[in-house]
Amino acid sequence: MKKSTEVLAQEKKNRRQTLVALTAVLLAMVLGVGAFLAGYSAYIDKILYAERLSQMREVTTQLFSGLEDAVDNQWRMVDSQCRSLQTKKPRTWNDFYTFLREQADLSDLDGTQCKLMAVDENGAYYTQEGRQGLMQERTYLMSSPERVNYVSNSMITDETQMVFLKRLETPVTVRDGDETIVLRYYGIAQNMEQLNPYFECKAYNGNSSVYVVDGDGLKLFSSNGKSGDLLKGYNVYAVLDSMSYLHGTDFADAKRELTGSGTAYSNAVLDETELYYSLYKMENAEWTLIFLVPSAFVATNTVALVNTTIRLVLMFATVLIVVSITAIFWILRKQQRLALEAERRNNDALERVNEELDGKNRELAAAVETAERAEQDARSANKAKSEFLANMSHDIRTPMNAIVGITSLMQHEQDDPEKMSVYIHKVQSSSQHLLGLINDVLDMSKIESGETALTVESINLAEQVGQVESIIRPQMTDHGHEFTITIHDIVHENLVGDSLRLRQVFINLLSNAVKYTPYGGRIRFDIAELPSSDPERAKFHIFVQDNGYGMSQEFVKRIFDPFVRAENSTTNKIQGTGLGMAITKNIVNLMGGTITVQSELNKGSRFDVELSFPIDKNAAITVNAKSVLLVSGDDMLVRNAKGALRSAAVKFAAVQTMEDAVAYLHANGADVILLSGHLQDRDLAGTVQRLRDADSEAMLIFCCDYAQEDQIEDVLRGGGVDGFVARPFFLSTFAQVIDHAQTKNEKSASETESILKGMNFLCAEDNDLNAEILDAILDMSGATCTIYADGNEIVQAFEKVKPGEYDAILMDVQMPNMNGLDATRAIRNGSNPLGKTIPILAMTANAFSSDV
Repeated sequence: MKKSTEVLAQEKKNRRQTLVALTAVLLAMVLGVGAFLAGYSAYIDKILYAERLSQMREVTTQLFSGLEDAVDNQWRMVDSQCRSLQTKKPRTWNDFYTFLREQADLSDLDGTQCKLMAVDENGAYYTQEGRQGLMQERTYLMSSPERVNYVSNSMITDETQMVFLKRLETPVTVRDGDETIVLRYYGIAQNMEQLNPYFECKAYNGNSSVYVVDGDGLKLFSSNGKSGDLLKGYNVYAVLDSMSYLHGTDFADAKRELTGSGTAYSNAVLDETELYYSLYKMENAEWTLIFLVPSAFVATNTVALVNTTIRLVLMFATVLIVVSITAIFWILRKQQRLALEAERRNNDALERVNEELDGKNRELAAAVETAERAEQDARSANKAKSEFLANMSHDIRTPMNAIVGITSLMQHEQDDPEKMSVYIHKVQSSSQHLLGLINDVLDMSKIESGETALTVESINLAEQVGQVESIIRPQMTDHGHEFTITIHDIVHENLVGDSLRLRQVFINLLSNAVKYTPYGGRIRFDIAELPSSDPERAKFHIFVQDNGYGMSQEFVKRIFDPFVRAENSTTNKIQGTGLGMAITKNIVNLMGGTITVQSELNKGSRFDVELSFPIDKNAAITVNAKSVLLVSGDDMLVRNAKGALRSAAVKFAAVQTMEDAVAYLHANGADVILLSGHLQDRDLAGTVQRLRDADSEAMLIFCCDYAQEDQIEDVLRGGGVDGFVARPFFLSTFAQVIDHAQTKNEKSASETESILKGMNFLCAEDNDLNAEILDAILDMSGATCTIYADGNEIVQAFEKVKPGEYDAILMDVQMPNMNGLDATRAIRNGSNPLGKTIPILAMTANAFSSDV
């Protein structure tokens, strides 16, 4: 009886210890789930904030771009109206008002929405309805700014108006009886309501608001959606500053971001309503745009997904706790089920056996599926490679078509040495590219295995772009494409790297754009130099963009796989190897760069490449000019020319008008003048003469524009300029044009005389046609040669060569009887002592790095 009591007590103690242990485990589980939920909630909040800001950026970028275009259209209308007024030059008030009414009719201006407007030197303004009074901004006009835009609430009607005025290049004087008034500014007054369509944002179902403020944050205009006026008050910045900000930010951070980049995004609470807003400083107007939307309407699908995920997590945690409680209850009752333990163990063993059998069956099924997939992959690979072999001629025809086309032009321009020189250069460039393509096809196994090696040589970026354009431009013309090349902030043109591979990247991307862009499409090739943290290297961003067929997101993921092409009813008609993008990706990787692609079906594609190269410090560019004056209103050209000439230590100045140019020349003079935008100037010769008259010193004047060769010839023939500098602007091209203009008629005999003149060569070449070409090329250079058909013959002939008889040996590598390598060894080790010293140069079509 005593023993039974002790056993019962021990069992009771064991159960109590088990209950305590299980309770501790349950408590730890609850605390762990709570900590996880807290951390998960913070993480979700951070991700959701980033997603909302990202969506805001996408939506507002389109909205702000539309507003910029709308305002830019107003400025273009002002420019057109100013030119009309300057041309008409009315003399009396009646003529002037008649002119205003006619222009309003011609421009289809609604008098209640948009009016023409002129301002005299005293600040009075006039419309087609007569004199209206004094301008509020007349004090600002006294400082004579070139352009004026502002918002008025009482200018012409009771409605809010936006005013765009431009200072007339030549003031217009009109008379009204004895009164004479000088008109200084001219432009339009536009009803601000006209911008409402550009303020609307369908992405948020009309719940967003847009405010237009001045530099101090004073509200000029607002377009409110369904949510009403979210920022009440006259000073919008003050309201934004008073809001309660989230995520560790404040309004000062937004202002700094706006000042630095022109845009800013933030998130805050106003009157218990959480808002997301963006700030945007307009480029074409002195306004700042503020876009607001309640957070309830931002990224609603993402929020719904996050909320669903949180609910699922909570459900999982609840189920986990319930399961744990059930487990504890099950443990407490375990003692009552000891009788069933043996049977349960037998059932578990049987279940494990069944699971093992099921596992074996699954493994067998997986093995069968893997075998079938491998067979299908093999068929797909064979099909892709077969298509590649059938279609690879397309990429090869790209440079070949250029060669054929240029040689056709050469037949018609045989009497023009300068054009023939240009054509020959282009044929050589295309031939080198063709050779590179053939090498890539033959060396495909090396590309796939990552064994391709890069060469190290000097690269001139201007030459690369010029060679690429000469190959691609004919294709663009045949397809009716609008092709533009732009550069930004290029300071380092001379680099060190593999020029052939770099050119291949450019051509592959552009050829791809040509193939997949329909007739009449637009293709852009852009190169920009980026800031580099390494002073010994230059970093570049290159992109090729088209508005062609585009790609599905599924295909974008496979675009860089070998032998892969997009398959649809449109692109199936386009020939291609499916190898170009794989080669491009491989080359970019070898160069240590990155390549990405963005594409959308029926909207086009954009490939972005980032590369860096060592700077070639041994290839300095010398500009034979101390000062350069650029006459242009193109900010991009001014920035590029300024950056390039700064590296050459050349004094640079830029003006926008001919009047400013003449004034600058009177005061400073210049060695070189660049005229941009004057190719269509009918009085170009008069403009050039006016510049020459402004500076008594001799100077060079060049047109600097995007243009075709026929346009250039017309300008050089009748414009009075010294030459043409093609855009995009490269420093090396500019320096060459200056040198050519300065030495156009001063070439001496020594400059045109070949370095090979008078030399005699001993040659080995087994191909009769190649031997004929070799003899002709040497003869054109003033040299002579003796040619033997194989290695044995040249070795025997060299035994009798006397000192001074030959200057060098040109040795073909692959020949019958004895190849060039064995023949070279025999000459070096032969009885004629000249074999130790005479130069021997190899001639071969095997031009891979391993062959060298």
